[in-house]
Amino acid sequence: MPADGYGRCPTGSSGFKPNPATPDGSCDEYVPESTYQSGGMPKGPNQVASGKECAQLYTKPLTGGTWGLLAENRDGYTGPKWNEKCGRASVPTDQNTGALRDLGIKFVPQMRLLDKDGFFISDPGFEHCKNADTVCAWKKVS
Repeated sequence: MPADGYGRCPTGSSGFKPNPATPDGSCDEYVPESTYQSGGMPKGPNQVASGKECAQLYTKPLTGGTWGLLAENRDGYTGPKWNEKCGRASVPTDQNTGALRDLGIKFVPQMRLLDKDGFFISDPGFEHCKNADTVCAWKKVS
């Protein structure tokens, strides 16, 4: 078990608090917590002692059905430094539970990944989103 409880999103008074701007907010980790490259993997290449070392972000609905991924500035966070080994964000629960649901069931066997194999997760259509100076928006998928 990672040092701060459940992955990089511990519960309790000192743990992650979903941003109130995120409807039905829950905590999601990147790199996915179930992978060797995650910040929560003991002795993994990106291990951190606490989720507070990860980039802190949140999502919120914007106008026209788009959503934003924004830097968290509550609870003493001042936004990402862009050198963090991991990220965690307040995202809607349905997005959190559905985004990588098939990672271990379909992706790993289909790609014949072995323990400690690296992989890259792309987000087609957002290759231009390279830094915090770029405005990137996506449509909500129902």
